[in-house]
Amino acid sequence: VVLGMGGASWALLVNTLSFVAVLVALSRVQAPARAAAKASSGLWKEIAHGFEVARKDSEISLMMWSTLLVALLVAPFIGLVPVFAIREFGQGAAATSLLVTCQGAGAVTAALVVGTLVDSLGQRKLLGYLALAIGGVSALYWLSPTLPVAAVLMFVLGANYMMLMSGTHTYCQSRVPRELQARTSSIYSMVLGGGYAAGVWGLGALADRVGLRFVTVSASVLFLALVLTLRLLRPRSFEGAEG
Repeated sequence: VVLGMGGASWALLVNTLSFVAVLVALSRVQAPARAAAKASSGLWKEIAHGFEVARKDSEISLMMWSTLLVALLVAPFIGLVPVFAIREFGQGAAATSLLVTCQGAGAVTAALVVGTLVDSLGQRKLLGYLALAIGGVSALYWLSPTLPVAAVLMFVLGANYMMLMSGTHTYCQSRVPRELQARTSSIYSMVLGGGYAAGVWGLGALADRVGLRFVTVSASVLFLALVLTLRLLRPRSFEGAEG
């Protein structure tokens, strides 16, 4: 609504002010006292140790590679929303706002139901289903013939993306001891953030040359093909084992 009525500047200002609530909440958190930490072996050695742990654990390694592929091939749907609205539907702020709102609504809805899904399916099995689904959902979104259809599919895509990314992060955290959780989280954030930046740049550059829909649909189908190939080669990765 703010983007449609006041433009990008006001939308960015409201978004910035919204973080005040987060800062206030953090300032009121009182962490329990912890035992004195062991002497640090040095930042770079600790980072290297984190990478080594992630490499040696086959499940964490699989999750990190999966996150990188999602970030490169699927996640750019977030940054390319305005391009999609302008180029494919001939609209600007209003269409962009609608799609972004639908993505957020999907993410909020997913946050409310993901606990129930984990209880019924198990975390690992749910992640397998989400990984299988997101490539197809993303392709259908980019193929949307009208804005209303795109809005509905964006809702589904936003929910799928939120559950997959947050679930992957949580799963990686659950496989390491507490002293390595922060290091694992930082590696995950680096993979997701770096992959997303590269994906938006790469798909955007290709879209300028060969067309937005062709590039984004191809990327989505490629991701789906990779997941299906993994399912054929490593079926146990989708069986829901939690260990």
